[in-house]
Amino acid sequence: MDNSIKQYADTLYERSLFESGRTLRDDRVKFAHEMAMRRTTTPLPLSGPEIQTLMNLFAKHVERCMEARFESYRTAYGEANRNPTGEEFREILASVEDVQRVQSQHSAHALGGFVGTHGGNRGMSFDLTPRSANGHDRVLGDLKVWRGRVQLARANGTDDEKFSRIALEQAKLSAVEDERIHPKVGVVVVLNGAILSTAHRGEFLGSHAEFIALEQKLPEVSVAGATVYTTLEPCTTRNHPKIPCADRLIERKVRRVVIGMLDPNPKISGQGQRRLRTANIITDLFPHDLMTEVEELNREFTRRHDHAGRVTGGIVDKWVSTGYEHKSGIAKILNEQGFDLGWVSADREAERIEFEGWEHVLADQPDGNKARLKIHDHPVVGGYLVLLKKCKT
Repeated sequence: MDNSIKQYADTLYERSLFESGRTLRDDRVKFAHEMAMRRTTTPLPLSGPEIQTLMNLFAKHVERCMEARFESYRTAYGEANRNPTGEEFREILASVEDVQRVQSQHSAHALGGFVGTHGGNRGMSFDLTPRSANGHDRVLGDLKVWRGRVQLARANGTDDEKFSRIALEQAKLSAVEDERIHPKVGVVVVLNGAILSTAHRGEFLGSHAEFIALEQKLPEVSVAGATVYTTLEPCTTRNHPKIPCADRLIERKVRRVVIGMLDPNPKISGQGQRRLRTANIITDLFPHDLMTEVEELNREFTRRHDHAGRVTGGIVDKWVSTGYEHKSGIAKILNEQGFDLGWVSADREAERIEFEGWEHVLADQPDGNKARLKIHDHPVVGGYLVLLKKCKT
């Protein structure tokens, strides 16, 4: 057992032991007072029922100590964000039983002294272990529940690692669909521990991995209650008539979604996870080391959004407020960074929706050149604001 956890548990137990001892002293004082009230004239030795009452008071102290010992370990492990191993559970139980033995002996000695000073036989012996058996059974039951919960979590964690790894391997198969930088995404659909389908982006041109796994591979199969492992947070916007992946997962009644990384686009990061949670779908993340691998696999996709945020953050918003005027000086700033200002006419509405949120597209410009567009989601009269970046020939 980790020494720091044990030391902290010992500190917690010592405090509880002191509090239980104080409670026992108060109970003894109250008992002595009641006994004195019954003996208004002539002192009499303790009766059998009175001794039984005393034994119960001391037995309750033993039970409180056992429960405090158990709770001290449960609290220490909880605050350390750790779960005991099988061997550590055995150590905890042994410690609880050691407390029962030691406190039963101490209590029996104190009880014998109390009885002797009140007219009883000083040689009487008291075995409090049977009287504290109920407390022992309660602690043992709580320990079994704790151990079962830990075993369940470990089994689930093992599955998460296994299926997350499979989703990552699927993501590595993602195919290049066009000249744009797309995320590499892998998906695994699991029900009752069995894999129903796997998919990766580019497996079917233009389709997201969740769509492939659910609609193209499992169109007639019920996935209600399934767990879906996806290396990228499910999307929340798609060009009509396409349905966002988050909405598909909700419609198919999956129970849980495990995510490898949130969308790096700051405008939409976290929205997919939040939409799933709002629909009462459990969301979790890949194990830490696998999240790191997913992020490394998609570093170019992430870098694109990081760069977009640095280049355009604030500049376009400022330009929106001033209007489309090159003399504003913003055009010069953008030009120095390889961009130019432009616009997309209102009749290209579909294209605006498709690439909403700063997606790159290639488009024919009035001068006949190909330009890379970053489409801003603020409409203006007659069209939509864009940033143009000349493509290398």
